[in-house]
Amino acid sequence: MGTTVVYTARGGADLEAVMKRLRKAKLHPAALDNPDPIVVHKSFGTYKIRVGVPADEAVDARKVLAEWSAESAPRVTGHSRLFLRQLMLSLPIGLGIGALFYLYETDTAIMGFFFGTIGALIVISNVQARKRNSE
Repeated sequence: MGTTVVYTARGGADLEAVMKRLRKAKLHPAALDNPDPIVVHKSFGTYKIRVGVPADEAVDARKVLAEWSAESAPRVTGHSRLFLRQLMLSLPIGLGIGALFYLYETDTAIMGFFFGTIGALIVISNVQARKRNSE
């Protein structure tokens, strides 16, 4: 009876979450890779570790992971929409600041647009986060 790879974790936190989820479903997962500490340090937590289960549990493990992915999809979609909304609100502000910089000095217009957009994005995201936390 061999081991079948059912998931490739991207870092330690991802590995722990997957292993916990599979163990909760009464499966027997195992980390198949043990990266060198230098790899862990230099990759800033983005190293890959294969997760395997016994071959007879592979179908159940894939089903558990598919359900987990389906559960998290609405959260990911919600965060994506929120970020897009924040970006769309901050772009006109950045354009306005870029235009002001262009009026005074042509060379700094791009910097004005960049910093204006980033600054507005930070302010808008902080305001919306405080609003959500107060509700």
